[in-house]
Amino acid sequence: SDALAQKLDYGVKLSGYAFDFGLMLGLSDNVQFGASVSNLGPKIENFKLPSNLKFGIAIIPFGNFVVPVSGGYSIPEKTFNGHLGAEYTVWDIGLRAGYRVLKGASGWTAGASYKITGGKEERTEFGRGKESEATAIKIDYALTNEHEFGVVHRFTVNVLFN
Repeated sequence: SDALAQKLDYGVKLSGYAFDFGLMLGLSDNVQFGASVSNLGPKIENFKLPSNLKFGIAIIPFGNFVVPVSGGYSIPEKTFNGHLGAEYTVWDIGLRAGYRVLKGASGWTAGASYKITGGKEERTEFGRGKESEATAIKIDYALTNEHEFGVVHRFTVNVLFN
């Protein structure tokens, strides 16, 4: 859930709450499905948070090659969006390309990522030892065409905990 609070000029204060729900299912070793709904909650002083439904499926046809297909629906705007892409990872470098369909901003996307891991660590899961990747840092670059802004370069740094 999200707790929201905003203090406006003249001492006016608004507060409220919203809920997000999601699930992820491994349909097989090569197919994963996920869905989420966000910003469910009441109006806050005549303002309704923009609720969204998102869903996606990732297909791994072989090895390090992933084909993700995702979409979303904006409940207040009653608009759909969709994404189709491909990513290939070799060593710890991921290269990807895709196409997205958004209201007024459809076009090609491209990107790359590099994952720095802290090695392997032994942990206990359900009473058994299991080897997994330790904490990692993922550096990501994306190139998109945002119609309002033209070509946009995005850099992201993620810390991944296992």
